[in-house]
Amino acid sequence: MNLDQHVFRLSLGMSNVIACSVLWIAGTGFLSAATLTPSASDKRVLELTFEDEVSTPLRTPEGGGVAGRGHAFDNTASSKMGGNSQKPGSGGKVGVAGGSARLANARSFTVQGWYKSDAGQIPSNYARLLAAARINVFFDSAQGKGLSLSVNRGSALCPDAAFRQSARWVFFAITYDGTQKTDNVLFYAGSENEPVRLVGKAGIDAGPVGAGGAEQPIVIGNVDAGDRPFDGLIDNIRLWADTSGTSAILDLAALEQLRKTDAF
Repeated sequence: MNLDQHVFRLSLGMSNVIACSVLWIAGTGFLSAATLTPSASDKRVLELTFEDEVSTPLRTPEGGGVAGRGHAFDNTASSKMGGNSQKPGSGGKVGVAGGSARLANARSFTVQGWYKSDAGQIPSNYARLLAAARINVFFDSAQGKGLSLSVNRGSALCPDAAFRQSARWVFFAITYDGTQKTDNVLFYAGSENEPVRLVGKAGIDAGPVGAGGAEQPIVIGNVDAGDRPFDGLIDNIRLWADTSGTSAILDLAALEQLRKTDAF
């Protein structure tokens, strides 16, 4: 097995940028020594833009990212979209070592990013956009019912058609308010040419994010075992978390500004 080591730049908060070591092994990427320290002025604990590392097996060529600019995480070599225990898939992943610790005890969080499924692939079959110890963002069912969030042992599904698009860039965002028990999960969608809109509301009575498994990674585009791959491209993944209240919940205006920043 050939091991290629590269430099990856992980942006944390508004101004913190840390150079980390990435080990790409058999088509997987792993941030092996990331120290995650959010900025005091922002609740952002993770930002992956896939721009500053050198050429890797899991990065598109220049122009492969959102709006035809920059780079994106390329997981199109996956065996299929997602998988299950009887018929697991296989594919790449990008992991942030110990990243789940940044979510432990969070009373609120927002996860946001972009994805583009491979041609002919409807996002489905439990494929992961993000997987952490107590939080998962995934596409529900083999038929592709929509985008789901799980927190601790609870989950919520948004069946809006915006999340079931194939071969086009989709902007997604999910906010969670653990101080509430109902209507505390909001789903947002947009595209390169369409503004962000609220497409779903649901409830997860899970309270703060659990602290168990804090040593586990945050994995993008798969689970840590590698058998629930998202077959497509992923770009500009951002995560905010707040352990003291609801300051990590981004509103529609803030999300639209992010979409414009990425797409224009």
